[in-house]
Amino acid sequence: MPPFLQVQGLADNVRLDCLQARSSSEVIDLEVLPGVGTVLVIVPEGWGVQCDRLGRTWGAVSCTVPSQASWGNPLIVARGSVGLGKFKARGANWFDRRRLGQVR
Repeated sequence: MPPFLQVQGLADNVRLDCLQARSSSEVIDLEVLPGVGTVLVIVPEGWGVQCDRLGRTWGAVSCTVPSQASWGNPLIVARGSVGLGKFKARGANWFDRRRLGQVR
């Protein structure tokens, strides 16, 4: 996973699935550009996502993962604006684990 990413849910949804990602950086800078779509970030257990630098006008920001990463795991720092869209950061659910073959 690169140390800097720029995403924009302009008129569609963006799914950033980090479940099998490896990062050499302790902090990943995620710049979110305004749009009307949804930006979904799925992180594995131990990773953290800070959403306090994300602005919104009519959109929504939802983060259900810790804002601090556990030792040895990267932290995603989301910044920018969601505009009319949504930003969601969450851990893996049953469907994500099944897709990876971890649930039978």
